[in-house]
Amino acid sequence: MPKISFAHSIMVACKGVYHALLTERNFYLQALIGLVVILAALLFEMSLSDIILLLIVCSLVLVLELINTSLERFIDIIHPQHRPAVGLVKDMMAGAVLISVILSIIIGLMIFHQPFINLFFS
Repeated sequence: MPKISFAHSIMVACKGVYHALLTERNFYLQALIGLVVILAALLFEMSLSDIILLLIVCSLVLVLELINTSLERFIDIIHPQHRPAVGLVKDMMAGAVLISVILSIIIGLMIFHQPFINLFFS
């Protein structure tokens, strides 16, 4: 089996992310919201540590969404007929994404709370 170059590995990974952006509505929306959040953090000139934290939680959501989507597609291939146990696995993975989204929202609100207060009430 031939070795795959690092550049080829990066290209294949980018292809996967690009495909998810084009075909997966949730991934696209989460990426768009993450981009808006990061741009807002830069606009409000937030601290580097706040921006890093926002990048981490936004990345967590996107990574879990990619894992969730990949797992769902894989399960659909190996078990095309609906089974309750298969549905439960999909639901649990979607739950992991949901938890990361809720956590991201809470962290985002905590970080942006003071800049919004200053913007509207100073």
